[in-house]
Amino acid sequence: MTQAIDFIKGALRVIGVTDSYTQPDAQQSADALSSLNNMLYDWSTQPLMSYDAGQENYAVVSSITSLTIGPTGTKATARPTGMNNLFIRVSSVDYPITLISSGEYDAISVKTITGGYPQFAFYDPAMTNGVLYLWPNATSGQTLYWEPLTPLQTFALTTTASTLPPNYNRAIIYNLATELAPEYGVDVKNSVYRIASTSKRSIKMANAKAPHMSVEASALASGGIARANILIGQ
Repeated sequence: MTQAIDFIKGALRVIGVTDSYTQPDAQQSADALSSLNNMLYDWSTQPLMSYDAGQENYAVVSSITSLTIGPTGTKATARPTGMNNLFIRVSSVDYPITLISSGEYDAISVKTITGGYPQFAFYDPAMTNGVLYLWPNATSGQTLYWEPLTPLQTFALTTTASTLPPNYNRAIIYNLATELAPEYGVDVKNSVYRIASTSKRSIKMANAKAPHMSVEASALASGGIARANILIGQ
């Protein structure tokens, strides 16, 4: 079982502050734990550093154009920093929902079109609850599904166990080493920087989603009505 102290010992060993036979003292551990958590907070702001944390869903009970997701949201759960693979299930049939940017969502002139099922969604990872905006709206009897990207785990204590995927371990140790080195007046070797960079890049490549072709949402809702939207007969 990997704990926070394992990352700390590994990072200090990489920069030569300790060795395999020397344990960091209490102050070194406390300072390194703070640096570790600050690094993970920063990584959580980088979309490709977050990983899919399973699938979540919300059963729609009345027509909605948006859904709050978070500790005190309509969907009470951890606030996602982002999301992937949205779809809506209607009578056992799944329909994909395309995620769009805030600019694309703003370009939709009529945001309250009803009928059918959502085709596009924009997610705003606001604090303390994120907001998922849907177009057209979702109606009663439909169920929304998504894969949330949640903030990376931080560690309350040096003995706190890691729940992060194992492929994060190397990146955490070597990037934490580069964070801690200036505090000890250590010049980091180029090989350490290289491993820190490549291991982090490997995580981003593993978390990246292949792009797909799509139609701009605003093109379906320009001029005040949906253009060629068979869902609502226009």
